[in-house]
Amino acid sequence: MYAEIAQDCLAAIEPLLPYQAAAFYRVSAHFQPSDYVLRHMRQDMHQVYEAQFQQIDPLLPSEDAVQHAVLTLEESCCQPPQAVANYRQAFLQPFDIADVVEVFIQPTPTACFGVSLLRQMGQGCFQADDLALLHRLLPLLSVVTKPLIPAGTTNVLDLLTPRELAVAKLIAGGASNKVVANTLQMSLPTVKTHLQHLFDKLGVNNRTALAHRLYPSLVAH
Repeated sequence: MYAEIAQDCLAAIEPLLPYQAAAFYRVSAHFQPSDYVLRHMRQDMHQVYEAQFQQIDPLLPSEDAVQHAVLTLEESCCQPPQAVANYRQAFLQPFDIADVVEVFIQPTPTACFGVSLLRQMGQGCFQADDLALLHRLLPLLSVVTKPLIPAGTTNVLDLLTPRELAVAKLIAGGASNKVVANTLQMSLPTVKTHLQHLFDKLGVNNRTALAHRLYPSLVAH
């Protein structure tokens, strides 16, 4: 079933956003990719990637990358521009690949899958309209991948990233956004972003409801 659903996701994207090759994979809780399913991709290219380039891939999963949901090479969260340029030259160009975009699908807050879309030189790079389309497709892709999630009960705290948990503990204790920002050394807009993620993940719409939702788990924790 996994391979079939992975191919369904990749096939659903292709007529709307043409690409040369694509890959679908799982993302673990520690942001490790695994269980690749390939579409139109040369097997030797993927073998070279896994053997020589995976660990320096600018689009490897990370907490920041997953929060972006749709990520281009230029927006890489983990590599400086020169490293991205080296990656293009050493790996992508020999296989006639012009550009790559990564899509992170979260059918539930604790599950994540990745999609790599590759365009060859003749197709050019992904444009802003392409990225906007991928953002619009995310709800559909989440529905398609949801059957891959095992049934079971999840602890509320397991839904949160380490940074979100730190924010949540302070908010549940009555801290203001400014206090959270000062304590965790982040900007106020970043605090507000984390707070909105917490509301979305936990199905609440205000700080009081968030505190009530978290209290039993925080006490047990």
